[in-house]
Amino acid sequence: MKNKKLIYILIPLVLVVWGNIFYQLFGSAGGDDDEGEIPTDQKEIAREVKKDTFTIVADYRDPFLGKQTTVNTVSNTSPDNSVKKHQADKDKNKKEKKEEPVVSNFKWPQLVYSGLVINKKSSDIVGLLSVNSKQFLVRKGQLIEGLTIGNISSDSITIVMGENIKTLIK
Repeated sequence: MKNKKLIYILIPLVLVVWGNIFYQLFGSAGGDDDEGEIPTDQKEIAREVKKDTFTIVADYRDPFLGKQTTVNTVSNTSPDNSVKKHQADKDKNKKEKKEEPVVSNFKWPQLVYSGLVINKKSSDIVGLLSVNSKQFLVRKGQLIEGLTIGNISSDSITIVMGENIKTLIK
């Protein structure tokens, strides 16, 4: 007898809970509520917001290939109030580019820096340098095929040819 009384109480309770769930899912979808509409004041504000585009210049050495790469990216996610900052950055970048010295049509030979060797007994530093596919063991101040060797470190070497200076990175 106790089980039947419990069933008579639980069945209506389950029906009420599931009825409420179905009403919330399907009953609110067909209504003419104004909850989803934007008030007219906010519509005017939404029309006034303009998206700004900007460019990211990723100008850096590729860590895997060792080559200089340039990637330009354009995005539309910037807020409207940063337009002046963006234009100021563009002007600043243009000025910086104009201030760079003009390089003549000087052509460097094909140079590859492979690394360095240190003699622990005499503390002598020797770099491994390839000039036009010819390999040389070089020391600081040495002259090879018109190139003067500058500083030698574990990851870079400085080479001077006339008035031109070039730093090679391993």
